[in-house]
Amino acid sequence: MRPTVLLLSFSLPLFAIGCSVPKYRPTEASYRQAIVRGELKEALASFEAQAQEAEKNASTSWFPQQYWIAATEVYGLASSAALYSGQLEKSIAYGEKAQESAEKIKGFVWVPGCMGNCVDQFPAIKIRALTSMANAYKSIRMFAKARRLIEKGLEAVTEVPSNLSTRASSESNLYRELGEELMRSGEHTKAIEALLVSVYLRDDYLARLRSNFTRDLATRESARINFVNILALLGNAYRQARQPEEALEQYQRAFSNINEWGIRYPYEDRLYVGMGELYREQKNFPQALDNFNQALAIAENYHRPDAIISASTRIGDVLREIGKADEAMPLYQGAIRQIESTRSLLQSEEYRQSYFEGAVTPIEA
Repeated sequence: MRPTVLLLSFSLPLFAIGCSVPKYRPTEASYRQAIVRGELKEALASFEAQAQEAEKNASTSWFPQQYWIAATEVYGLASSAALYSGQLEKSIAYGEKAQESAEKIKGFVWVPGCMGNCVDQFPAIKIRALTSMANAYKSIRMFAKARRLIEKGLEAVTEVPSNLSTRASSESNLYRELGEELMRSGEHTKAIEALLVSVYLRDDYLARLRSNFTRDLATRESARINFVNILALLGNAYRQARQPEEALEQYQRAFSNINEWGIRYPYEDRLYVGMGELYREQKNFPQALDNFNQALAIAENYHRPDAIISASTRIGDVLREIGKADEAMPLYQGAIRQIESTRSLLQSEEYRQSYFEGAVTPIEA
């Protein structure tokens, strides 16, 4: 049964908690902009404060549901921001907070300023919380837990009406996560199928944004970044399935979209890693090194520990393959230092062990 919704006649932004609108609004678009601008640390602190304020307001309000919605959204973003910056345990903690808040979105719901389909969008909010938690678990290599959350999300997405753009966006994200998990487990054909569905759904979402003439440039850019993310993963899936021509097509399509749209894409290292692996498989080591070095430069520019480890390890591997083991050693040592630095932030022994066992043999990008 759907919850009852009381709509007020006056407008109050759902996520404007407190008296002033925060600089970093609790939206995926704002989160992406913070990454591009190198302001993720400040954005994470803002998300943390907003989430805590939402919880506080929920505990004192006669209509707490609006604040649980806000808490779910902001804790999910805080989880993603912490993950990106290598604070894995904090990412898990905030992912759990997002899920706990999402479970409280039920019963009598007061949503100021929401006009029309608010109830229909609640499952999408919960799905975003599940996705945040799944990514947090993947970061410490707890893949079974992540897989269960993805499957739970795929069940929940059927509650979102198909005519809503949030359905296309949420479902696309879930199939992207499923495709990545299928790649990890070696189910390449199924991974490609899942990622092709994700591409189709994300393309549909972008078409809806165009048809609605959205003037929210940040939202549109965020959607485009997500689209390129999926193409990068699809290229990787084709490469792992030993279909290099199809893989190259996806990487080139991704680069073409970046240039056509003029977006600042903070994950471009993933594309260079994919291209580097193609060249490496062809024994074209100079081109492989060039791409891996570009990936490392981008990863270091955005201070992404996981990407630094991935690129450094690959450069070391190529150098070792061409008989330059002495030059490879500093790259491996740098990767190990990065692994230990990230691991040192984990207080849970279970998390520390799980992360280290996966990190010393990084999964395929």
